[in-house]
Amino acid sequence: IVGDLSVGQEQRLALQRTGIGALASDVNSALYDRQQPLKTSRKAPGNPIWNSYRTRDGRWFLMVMPMAMQYWPHFCRAIGREEWITDPRFGSLLEMAAHGPEIIPELEAMFLTRDLDEWRAVLDGAGLIWE
Repeated sequence: IVGDLSVGQEQRLALQRTGIGALASDVNSALYDRQQPLKTSRKAPGNPIWNSYRTRDGRWFLMVMPMAMQYWPHFCRAIGREEWITDPRFGSLLEMAAHGPEIIPELEAMFLTRDLDEWRAVLDGAGLIWE
């Protein structure tokens, strides 16, 4: 069937498939529940290292570390907050979901202290997933 499509139609079809793939969990949830999935709050994410933050130079970046417990110690060391590694509020995924929003204001303030290029060096140096 793809061979019968024009080049523009093939590109739109590929883009649609890519979009659905990127939103697979939302699409699956909507098909199952028959409801619009809720939008994640930047101020109260279930995972503070899957969130967007603004830098001093007014630019934004997105951290995307869905396996939070694997990346949490690396993140804490990179930003100089080693005490969060053993903090019981962040000791499990459930605790992080419950208490992560408490540190969002701290993270927002911290990320506003440097330009994006400075944070790039810190985050890349720690092997963290961000863009």
